[in-house]
Amino acid sequence: MKKNILFLFLTFISVSAFSQKKEIVQRVKAILAEKQKNALYTEDRAAYLLDSTKSYTIEDSDSTLAFSVKIKYFPDGRIKFNEVYLDFFGAFYLNQETFYDKQKKDLVIRQDTYFSEDGIDFELYSIDSSFYDAKDRVVLVKTYTAETGSPEYSGYQKLTYNTPFATPNRKEFYASNLMTQVIELNQEEINTLDAKGNVLTKARKGLNFDDEFVSLDSMVFYYNVKNLVKEEVRFNWDDILENWELQYNILSTYNTNNSLKYSINKFDWNGQSWTEQDSVVYKYSATNKVNKIDNYFSIDEGVTYEPSSKTVVKFDKNDNPKREEIYELDGTNETFIQFNEYWWSFYKDAVSIKDIFSDEYKIVAANPLTVEQNITISSKNEGEFMLTVYDVKGQVIKKQKISSNQSFNLGLENAGTYVLFLTDKSNKPLTMKKIVKL
Repeated sequence: MKKNILFLFLTFISVSAFSQKKEIVQRVKAILAEKQKNALYTEDRAAYLLDSTKSYTIEDSDSTLAFSVKIKYFPDGRIKFNEVYLDFFGAFYLNQETFYDKQKKDLVIRQDTYFSEDGIDFELYSIDSSFYDAKDRVVLVKTYTAETGSPEYSGYQKLTYNTPFATPNRKEFYASNLMTQVIELNQEEINTLDAKGNVLTKARKGLNFDDEFVSLDSMVFYYNVKNLVKEEVRFNWDDILENWELQYNILSTYNTNNSLKYSINKFDWNGQSWTEQDSVVYKYSATNKVNKIDNYFSIDEGVTYEPSSKTVVKFDKNDNPKREEIYELDGTNETFIQFNEYWWSFYKDAVSIKDIFSDEYKIVAANPLTVEQNITISSKNEGEFMLTVYDVKGQVIKKQKISSNQSFNLGLENAGTYVLFLTDKSNKPLTMKKIVKL
């Protein structure tokens, strides 16, 4: 279950920081980067893409648009443009354009961010340029800021890898000092990994109010036999007492299919005991998508729990999430505080791409189809797959289980253009093909 957008934003931004344009833009850029990394709108890449989403807050039965994102894509499904609107202690607009490497088309090499207070006159705010190593891992991100006119070099991120995995062992953040205007180390993050690439510890250091480079926090992760995080512990560094203080502990339990079942979050705000605890329970639809999240709160070390909030997810006829409803609970009555709406477009502009997935899987068929309408799945991997047939409007025409190198008759009745979409047993996209029936 992806976190709803407004919650992410409120987590990132404090009221005091919001008054600073730099903080506003940086936090929204972080949200978009997190969304792109989690592939919220590309997980069903061959079928549907998220066109836009809007988050509303509720007060006295009146809804107010708080946050919205409109996404534009390249023909092969890569994100081209994000249009963001936010109304939180004042409205503003942010546009972000993404550029990719010409040879390795999934590598983002530059992102230009534009800022506007009226949604009409946009000014270039920043340019972020990314550089990669031979394994296509980001090693350097340079930032140019255009607050005073032409873009000026304002900082960079440096990532260091000591293992073959995609997670860096070290991140260094350099920014321009407001007093000296010199670019200097502002924060660093150090990760230790196990032999499987799992993060075991994460430690952050940064500048305090006295411009001293000190420890900030540290996290420890424990995994189950399936390499899923079963426990997460966070410590905060007390700069005055000069010692580590335990802040929270998250225990996670999973279903047999590795989906998250529930988690218990323990908080230790006063350094004495786990007096406050949250319990989060996840429920799933028949297609294994989260359709409800129940939150419970305890102030007596987990002896008794009271309902605190819940999230209800509703899906459209194509199994895409279309609405999230978030409620506050007082034990008896419900208070509707927020809802998020999603609009999806069928991925018809991308189906001209012959293969945007894996070269190991091919859908072999005459195009246009012959009278027999025979197709075959060509793959070196033996197994059973699911073939879904869509029309150009995104409607599911039929679904068929099919084995590798097995011939299958499509049996299409009407002339038109169709999309064949192949997935494995876990619903992972493998390949796709556009065909025509005359």
